[in-house]
Amino acid sequence: MPGGGAALENELADCLRSVLILAHRYYVDLNAAFLRTMDGLEQLITARGTTHALRPGGVTTSSDIDGDVP
Repeated sequence: MPGGGAALENELADCLRSVLILAHRYYVDLNAAFLRTMDGLEQLITARGTTHALRPGGVTTSSDIDGDVP
């Protein structure tokens, strides 16, 4: 990416800011939505025969998280 890592960080932060604003505006629980989405992706991948963790730190299901995702 032109501008290197700093430019990428800036773009990602811009994207994250937009997502957070939209989630707040429309009362979306991002934590719950993320966990549901990852669980669904994991089930799809497992059904296809690929077995690798989708989340950093080896967390594989929403039940493995106590709700305090940083």
